Amino acid sequence: MEQKKRFTYLDALRIIAIMCVIFNHSGANGYFLYTTTNRLPVQLISIFISSFCKIGVLLFFMISGALLLKKEESLKELYLKRVLRYLVILFVFSLIRYSYLAYHGQITFDWKDLIRKITTGQIYTPYWFLYSYLGFLVSLPILRKIAKALNPNEFLYLFGLYVLAGGIFGVLARTFLGQIVIAIPFAADVIVYPLMGYFIAYCIPSEKDNCKTLLLTCLCAFLGLCLNVFITEYDYHVFGGWSEGGLSLFVIFSAAAVFYGVKYFFEHVPISAFLEKIICSVGECTFGVYLLECYVKDYFGFIQKLLAAIIPARLAAILYLFCIMLIGTAITYILKKIPFIRKLL
Repeated sequence: MEQKKRFTYLDALRIIAIMCVIFNHSGANGYFLYTTTNRLPVQLISIFISSFCKIGVLLFFMISGALLLKKEESLKELYLKRVLRYLVILFVFSLIRYSYLAYHGQITFDWKDLIRKITTGQIYTPYWFLYSYLGFLVSLPILRKIAKALNPNEFLYLFGLYVLAGGIFGVLARTFLGQIVIAIPFAADVIVYPLMGYFIAYCIPSEKDNCKTLLLTCLCAFLGLCLNVFITEYDYHVFGGWSEGGLSLFVIFSAAAVFYGVKYFFEHVPISAFLEKIICSVGECTFGVYLLECYVKDYFGFIQKLLAAIIPARLAAILYLFCIMLIGTAITYILKKIPFIRKLL
């Protein structure tokens, strides 16, 4: 029963992650709405939401850390089972996207140009995650040894280094000191977040797995988001233009709070078998939703326009997000019935 709950909470995290990713891709219709208003309270809330949603991809790395860093497999198994699959996914969906653009007259199909754009990541900007994830996969043998060797205090030290490099140095660079040139080599998303997922999933001592720990984590997340809002506003008023660089400074706390909070919920609150089945079914479709999101938006973008015409823009953005999620999930669920496609999605 414990194993079943664990995978249920990971599926719930996948759903939260993909919804954040979709929002991050909403542009002026959602993610950048804070740049379109002069009403300070609305602006601050919008920045807060946009900063929080930066956790989307980070949660996916944390989920992968919880699932993959505990496994044992040879290099041959790793490359045949995981790396090769992602290379196929990258090529197939890049080819589909390139062909789609050529069909709609936006580019001229050329095989040399296709290969060049695939190797340089220029097919479709949101597919950058596939390249980063490939980097994570080929690093798995080393990350697994690191995960199993570190004790809880060393994990916390690593996360502290990430906060220093990605948060505190970022604040100082945007205020009065300028760019900090100290390099911390382990402060990379594909290293820190998988290890943090592993740490929260398996390494938090049972006596600390309580409501106080969760509340402290949530408080750190809230303060981190407030700092991100302040820095984003500071950048705007000092430099005269909006920058999204401040939105990501302390999101490690938000990612930790959401991951730990969802894990805590599913370990302490019973849910029905029916709801669990829905969560798992939707969670299994999230990768497909990510890969197909651009096409869903192309053909169902009129929904956002209809919503924006009758309700406030921010509410329209949220409702449209749910529409994209539902439509993408339905399409993915149907496509997963096809044997070859099922292996990719």
